[in-house]
Amino acid sequence: MLYASDLGKSTDPALLAAEDLPEEIPDLVAEILVRSVEQRQRRQLSTAFRQREAVLSRVRGRIEHLTTSRRQLLAKGQVACRFEELTVDSPRNRYVLAALETVARLVSQPTLAHRCRGLAHGLRLQGVVGEPPTRQQISCERFGCHDQADQPMLAAARLAMDLALPTEAAGPHALLDPGRCVHWLRRLYEKAIGGFYRLHLDETRWLVHTGKSLSWPLDEATSGIALVFPSMRTDIVIDRRDQPGAS
Repeated sequence: MLYASDLGKSTDPALLAAEDLPEEIPDLVAEILVRSVEQRQRRQLSTAFRQREAVLSRVRGRIEHLTTSRRQLLAKGQVACRFEELTVDSPRNRYVLAALETVARLVSQPTLAHRCRGLAHGLRLQGVVGEPPTRQQISCERFGCHDQADQPMLAAARLAMDLALPTEAAGPHALLDPGRCVHWLRRLYEKAIGGFYRLHLDETRWLVHTGKSLSWPLDEATSGIALVFPSMRTDIVIDRRDQPGAS
């Protein structure tokens, strides 16, 4: 279920019981988190606006007239301002930092713990220094077209912070309850194999597709033929990036 989870996609939380955590699960979650953070850091971290108040030598944003007058700042050539600025110290980056530090204390492999701590230190050097948000606060994060690359990293951080395996019995833990349907087990297995390959294959050489639809090439197609002509949906397709069309 961890491989098939798409790094945390699920439905609504439910009160479930939690199984005892196997020793290897934290290592697997840490590996997923580390790889997603390393992949994200190949480009600049996404930024967010934050409110700031400062005394400046020029006007920026809105002037705080009361503070400026009370402290007689104009006589000193200064003005108190309230403005927004871009920063990498965003809630999602602080959440990822907290997840790296948390899972580093749980893994059994020293080298993996070192990678987690190294990535956490790197985030601090880039300016991620604030307090981590709560799970409720981070659940309000929304993604646009410009920050889709953050989604796998944040979902992996959620897995690292939760680290609980749900059972199907009622219990006291508020966990994500995966939806069920007639073909749930078959799709679970297919997605798990796809997730396994995505994690363990070199992503610079291989591209993994799960549930890819293939249509037959049609020449001089008549009107409406697309509605009745058969198509095929593959289970898993692994393509070589250096040889398009080779699988």
